Amino acid sequence: MGFGIGFRKLHVLSREANGEFGRLGVHAIILIVRQM
Repeated sequence: MGFGIGFRKLHVLSREANGEFGRLGVHAIILIVRQM
């Protein structure tokens, strides 16, 4: 249930952390979601 909130938080954090770090964060989230 709290996954949506966590996902939104991570999305905002990845947006704030611009550059390669932000892209890697989004990539990692996508990989984690795929494995679930």
